[in-house]
Amino acid sequence: MANLVSARWISSTSGEIWIHAGISATISSTFAKPSGQSTGGLTIDNSGNLISGSYSDLPVYIYSGVSSVVSSSFSKNSPEGGASGLAVNFSQNLISSGQTGVIWIHTGITATTTSSFTAVPANLLGITLDTSGNLIVVGYDTSKIYKHSGITSTVTSSFASPGSGPCGATLDGSGNLLSGQWTSPKVYTHVGITSTVSSSFSTESLAIIDLTLDTPGGGC
Repeated sequence: MANLVSARWISSTSGEIWIHAGISATISSTFAKPSGQSTGGLTIDNSGNLISGSYSDLPVYIYSGVSSVVSSSFSKNSPEGGASGLAVNFSQNLISSGQTGVIWIHTGITATTTSSFTAVPANLLGITLDTSGNLIVVGYDTSKIYKHSGITSTVTSSFASPGSGPCGATLDGSGNLLSGQWTSPKVYTHVGITSTVSSSFSTESLAIIDLTLDTPGGGC
């Protein structure tokens, strides 16, 4: 069974990554981000390695599996800002988002970007892909979740998030959206990619930035 992984905010210079027991409030282990780095986007590559960004800083870290061991890292280009949302597409190219509302498509898991587009207003806190490869974006400032046509600026649908301050997005093994909440941290399981919530649970007090699963592809 896949385990939920959540990025937790402590301050602009520190954060933690929490591994849950399944998709539940129970925490099985935690580890800190590298010194001086806040938490940001989370995803997992097809080899099962965790990739973590920072809300306010440029470094992106690739870990050995889902552990505190960093195997490599790179810095995003400064105009792009931090990586508050991360996903990996079906071609194993990294997708990153930041506070500016811009989505960046990378070449593999590297700092090199091939294209970009503006998605929604600033503060994109969490991105993922659905089972058809359509981009799902969480808009913190708008309290909305957006579904795009592929990885493009075209929005095909949107709906209000179930709670205020939405942060984080991933899919469970059945293709249902999991979304998080910054204030009074909570995780919601949606019915598919819709506003309907089938279940939810509250978590520990540290705010959620992003979500992924610990299986290869990480729920995208």
